[in-house]
Amino acid sequence: MDIPKLGLNLGEKLRIADKEYRILNDGIKDVREPFGKLTFISYNGQDLIAEDGVLTGESRGLVLSVSSQALKEALTITLTEMTETELAEVNLSFGDEIDFDDIVVTYSQVNNNQIKLYASRVKKVDKTKVGQAPNQPKSQEQDKK
Repeated sequence: MDIPKLGLNLGEKLRIADKEYRILNDGIKDVREPFGKLTFISYNGQDLIAEDGVLTGESRGLVLSVSSQALKEALTITLTEMTETELAEVNLSFGDEIDFDDIVVTYSQVNNNQIKLYASRVKKVDKTKVGQAPNQPKSQEQDKK
């Protein structure tokens, strides 16, 4: 079934590397809410681009498996603006609570009409800062000690 032909507005199209995806973010009030707490499962490598079955050497991004507490299932999300070196610097371990910058929920008719998730970057949730007031700058007297 071709949903856009039914008159449903699935959002604008966004080009990510070599493919175009319909963006569903406009129809979602809070894009993070449906997922609840997200925890890191694994890094699955790069999403490599192929043309006519031949790898081009280009990558759409880095693919992570994450666990969604609210959905009670594992999800795959592709990071479009991080290198493997930057990802390694985040130092993720299994079970770490994580958050993403610029989450984009997309719909693609390729591969059984599936929803795909993209984000620009991943970061660990700093549990020590949750619920705390922002750090106060040090006074000059403290710096002299």
